[in-house]
Amino acid sequence: GFVELCYDEKHDELKAKYVEGLPSKLKLFSDYLGTKSWLVGEQITYPDFHLYEMLDSHKALSSNCLKDFPNLEAYCQRFEKLPAIEKYMNSSRFMKAPINMEMALLGQK
Repeated sequence: GFVELCYDEKHDELKAKYVEGLPSKLKLFSDYLGTKSWLVGEQITYPDFHLYEMLDSHKALSSNCLKDFPNLEAYCQRFEKLPAIEKYMNSSRFMKAPINMEMALLGQK
């Protein structure tokens, strides 16, 4: 899975196969989200933070991975436009990398 990819020394070799299988996994999230604003409806909840982080990490891995899932793209944009999130992401405290902790090999560049 993704965490294994982050820590494996051969992540560059494994990336293509992982990205190839990504659409089928993302479809599950897309289907579950449907037309809802957030995972459980119209109110943001804790799981939304985890889903956003997962989607954002995958976009760092493959920038166009959400192209076939407009509801997931909109979800990420909606999350990033939340006032507190937008303020944080525009601050000097925001760190885009590393992906999945400092010990991870993926996303260190």
